[in-house]
Amino acid sequence: MQRISLLLLLYISLAAANPSPTPASTFSAKRTSRINSRDGKGIVLPLTRRSTHRPLPFGTSNHSAKDSDYTTDVDALNSARDALIDKFVDSRGEDVAKRFREKKLKEETARRKRAVTTVATKNHNFDAVYSAKMELGTPPQSFDVLLDTGSSDTWVVAAGCTCTGLNCSGCSSGKEWDSSSSSTWSQRGKVLTIQYGSGLVTGRTGKDVVTIGGFTIADQVIGLVDQAARTLPGTVEGLLGLAFGTLARAGGTPWWLRIANGDASERGGTLDTRMMSFWFSRYVNAPDMGMNDHAGGQFTLGGTNSSLYTGDINYISIMKPVKWWLIPIQAVGIEGGSSVQVASGEDGAIIDTGTTLVGGEDTVLAEVFAQIPGAMKSTEIPNNGGARLNGFYVLPCNSTAVVTLTFGGEAYTYSTADLLYQRIDDILPDYCLSSLFLFSSKDPHSILYAPTGAPYWLVGDSFLKNVYSVFTLGDGGEGEAGLQGMGNNGATAQVGFARLSDVNGEIGSGETTNGTSTQTATATTTRPRPLPTDVPIGVIPEEETTVVVVVTYDPSTETATPSAALPAASPVIRGTSLLLASAILVFFTSMW
Repeated sequence: MQRISLLLLLYISLAAANPSPTPASTFSAKRTSRINSRDGKGIVLPLTRRSTHRPLPFGTSNHSAKDSDYTTDVDALNSARDALIDKFVDSRGEDVAKRFREKKLKEETARRKRAVTTVATKNHNFDAVYSAKMELGTPPQSFDVLLDTGSSDTWVVAAGCTCTGLNCSGCSSGKEWDSSSSSTWSQRGKVLTIQYGSGLVTGRTGKDVVTIGGFTIADQVIGLVDQAARTLPGTVEGLLGLAFGTLARAGGTPWWLRIANGDASERGGTLDTRMMSFWFSRYVNAPDMGMNDHAGGQFTLGGTNSSLYTGDINYISIMKPVKWWLIPIQAVGIEGGSSVQVASGEDGAIIDTGTTLVGGEDTVLAEVFAQIPGAMKSTEIPNNGGARLNGFYVLPCNSTAVVTLTFGGEAYTYSTADLLYQRIDDILPDYCLSSLFLFSSKDPHSILYAPTGAPYWLVGDSFLKNVYSVFTLGDGGEGEAGLQGMGNNGATAQVGFARLSDVNGEIGSGETTNGTSTQTATATTTRPRPLPTDVPIGVIPEEETTVVVVVTYDPSTETATPSAALPAASPVIRGTSLLLASAILVFFTSMW
């Protein structure tokens, strides 16, 4: 016992003579130690501070912020708290859990990089349709997809696609896609069947990586079309639906709504605003361009391009329930003449970038065309010449009429160049088919009958070339479920129009986030055109030939005068019934 007491006293004495190092000296000593150095008793491993972002210990209130190297990691603290709540939130009821997770998603989206991207577009068949580049699969392959605010599915032509229409050699003159070439493709069990104005497309569905303008969705639902009623126009190889989820036939949420919801990959970020906008080029003033694809304008995601329009954007709230970009049209008239008011319940107008023409209600159009000298219904053509053109108006090819469409209290012009759609000399010399056609009727006995509240108007590119158009979700429909069922959630989606600037020179220019190269073309936004030109402004497919419209502009008279069709055509839409004649023209109206 005495021996143990002596040993304890000796240990205490030695400790007093050689005190332990202070924390600072210990830290310094450890920093200068060598890893794996040996002293005969073991391996010395220095411990170093990994980060200055460490919690400030309790009891250090006199430690000034100026002297501290500590920074509070707010994101980490919030994430830790949210993770703990999320772990047990289901115990608080379904409604509480849903609200908590939607709030969390909104906050995460807000923290991500914001972006506005402009994608250059392509003009096919002289203003018939417009497309943008879409990258699909792994490794990515590029496809021209038609930009369509009138539908909601995204699809491409599959390898080996069969075209079932008359004299139809293939589904596309461009590329087809073999899904087996993509390592990220996953097949789904759902069959794809979609009825468009041009006919039926059928195929299968799956999921794969889709990128447009730098925004990537890793698991987007995609349709593969194995059979189509008609060949896609120009070099179009697929379709990008830009309407709402309630119209999607393939299932899933449309691509653009997913990026609006913040689902894009971190590299692509999220939209600065939940908005897309369009400026479409016009080629009626472009001499000797040929029937090739040309620079088509700009498709902007996340905002607008203020250099392309002048004045304020006039926003009109869409009509509910939300399916289409459907807004009320207030009046239709003739510049310098009178406007015809559109009745409530018959004023729903689908704003559709995938449509070439403009369709309207029969009684309104009758009053409008009555103001154009020489205009008549196609059924009024002498000697029953227009029997095959049931549902259209015709007018003298030297007409200078300018139509106006009124939205949100503003009247927007619809130029003569876009009104004169198709020359019909073989039916009635010196007459042209109007791009403004009969789409609906309130007469229950008419084949065009539409009940009150149904869409009565269809507004396509013939008008949209004359304005800068904007499509925005506003702040409605939060979360993916909300976006899919916006009609039930009080959505604040709107369509906006602005008057075009005098844009000449480059389109799709400037550096874009997806590396799109500069395209050059002339964009004429006001009449008269600067030089006399002979160029096509539209085509109508038929059984044996394609009739090409040509318009000549004479700057001295400011008059649009279509010249002879190229090539000289036998009867337009030869050998078709009245209904088939309408359906064929709708190829460019309720387009893919």
